[in-house]
This record gives sequence, C-alpha cells and structure tokens, in this order.
Amino acid sequence: MPKYSQVFLNNDYTTMRIAESIKDFDCDAIVEIGPGKGVLTKDLIKLYQKKLLAVEIDGRMIECLKERFKGEIPPIIKSDFMRLDLSEVFSKYKKIVFIGNLPYHCATAILEKVLLFDKFGGASFMFQKEMGERILSAANDKDYGYFSIFSQLLSEAFLLLDVPKEDFTPIPKIDSRVIVFKKKKDSFLEEGVSLKKFLSLIKASFSHRRKTILNSLTISTDLEKERLVKVFEKAQIKPALRPQNLTIEDFKRLYNALNQKSEI
Repeated sequence: MPKYSQVFLNNDYTTMRIAESIKDFDCDAIVEIGPGKGVLTKDLIKLYQKKLLAVEIDGRMIECLKERFKGEIPPIIKSDFMRLDLSEVFSKYKKIVFIGNLPYHCATAILEKVLLFDKFGGASFMFQKEMGERILSAANDKDYGYFSIFSQLLSEAFLLLDVPKEDFTPIPKIDSRVIVFKKKKDSFLEEGVSLKKFLSLIKASFSHRRKTILNSLTISTDLEKERLVKVFEKAQIKPALRPQNLTIEDFKRLYNALNQKSEI
C-alpha cells in the first residue's frame, strides 16, 4: 500500500464528472486536497487552471505532479491539510471551493474544517460509501447522526455518484461516494444561537445513540435528569425517543428550551 494509505482513481469518466460538479460555483479559488498522482488534477487544469491550487502532504506525489504537468502545474502547498491555518494561507481569496478524494481516516475532520471555514463556497468530496450515507441520511434513517445534521445544517448536500472499488488502484475493500456541498444562503440558526453550543448538543445526544435522547444527554452532560425532563416538555419532544428520531428542527427547539433564561 502506498504511503499515507493512498488509493488512486483510474476511471477518466468519473474524474471528469467530479471536476464538472463544481463548474457553477461562484469562487475565486479552487483547492484540490490531496491531488496524489494528478488523476483528477488533469481535468481540473482543463476547466479551472487559473483558479486552481493544491494541498499535498507527500513530497513524492508533488514530484510526480511536477513531472506530469510541467508548466501547467497549479501552485502546490506541501502540508497536511489538517495543520493548515486556512484563514492565513488563503487570506487573499474571498470565496473558496474545495475538491478531492479524501483520505478515509481523516475525511470527517476535513469536512468539518471546510464547512466551518468562513470563506467556504462549496465542495465536491469523495468519501467511503458508508460515510457518504451518513452525511445524506434523514431523521429515522439508521445512518442518521451527528454528521448528517452537521452537513445539512451548514450546506445543501447531494449525491453526485457512487464509485465502485474496482475503479481504484490498488483496489480498496469498500466502494466510494461523491457528495457535492453547496453553501447555504441563509443560516438555519437564529441570531444569538451559538453554533458551537448547538453542535455540542448534537454530539452529546448521539454519544449513546442506542439509548433514549433523555438518557443519552443525562450520561453525556452534567445536566440532571429532572431538569432535562422539563426541558423536553417545553420543547414538545418525547424523552423516550432516540436521537435518530429527532429532526434538525426538533434539536433546535431542544436547544432553545435548554437555553431559556428561566431554565439557567
């Protein structure tokens, strides 16, 4: 297996579809995360050469890119994407679109970082299929959880295509899924609602997803069960429900009930 557990897409039709998935986004920079050998990069150069940048951690891959694209190579930042200060590195840009086949071991962390970036304008990412299913799931689905809510709270996410494992070299054990994220024009959260605190509530709620929402929050927070029962009553949510039964609107009512002055 290559360094950094890399696998490389070998289907040209698929790479062009991924590249074209961001063509309607309004942005002044496109950042490819982990271009590797340049399988997707070749199509990005054709479509967006003047806007394109890349972040690659592997020096061997950078040398491969330089050899392959020569004068057409986009500016490359040699770094682990998770260590980058995005605001500092991309300070001269107003709106950025991200694209890439994300490493499976840190895909969720990269997605969080990108969606929370204030210059985020959109993204097209490949995930392992299971992660893709979690992102797109709705309330009452078996895969619905924190990342479903997180992604749908901050973006409009939709499936572009599924990619079979046979389209990669070396062949991984699992299929992949490409999801496109569009920045939401209007924030779901009202003024005065802390995004950080709201997401903390979601994480705590799903930390024991097989338990009821009441028991999960009792275990995961320092809130007393008696107080939580009153909060659920105010939010008009049945405490016997499981976290995956609650919609984003339900969690918003729960957050508001928890943070009412009379309940502090």
